[in-house]
Amino acid sequence: MRAANYVIAKLYSLEEIKELNKIIAQNVIEAGKDKAAKLSIKTSDVKNVRLSSIHQNLVKFIQFTHSANTTYFGFDLYPVTADILVKHNSYKVGSEYSWHIDADTASTTRDFKLTGLINCSEESYEGGDLFVFNRGTEFKCEEFRETGSVIVFPSFYNHKVTPLISGDRKTLGMYFSGPKFR
Repeated sequence: MRAANYVIAKLYSLEEIKELNKIIAQNVIEAGKDKAAKLSIKTSDVKNVRLSSIHQNLVKFIQFTHSANTTYFGFDLYPVTADILVKHNSYKVGSEYSWHIDADTASTTRDFKLTGLINCSEESYEGGDLFVFNRGTEFKCEEFRETGSVIVFPSFYNHKVTPLISGDRKTLGMYFSGPKFR
């Protein structure tokens, strides 16, 4: 069986993360207010960026995600295009995102297959733990706390971020989509 709860690795240095955050801040676009998944609580601040403005910084993240998909998940994925919106999430003290799944409820032709996250925090923080729920078990993604870590998991797995206790937690999130599940 190739199934995995999630795949994680440290891909970026602190310097690379600082540069990524800087480029993101310079390229934020207005795309309307980000909505929480149905029946969940989301209190993080979300900024949208077009992939085209940061693609060069995300090449190894995108390659890692495709490799993880080939090795562990096996989904049919559409090619990544420059117009994709990437989400930069900022959690301040008290911010959280309760249990939810990532889904494209508006599309009749595609589904989100994989969620990929980069830990873009420049300093340590307390709380703000990422949990992924699969096969009746909550998995605390402890390794994801390290700056520059990336994680990939199926978008339909329930996951949450616990309330931030101290510090500033930042992540970059990207959805990898494919044909509708049948």
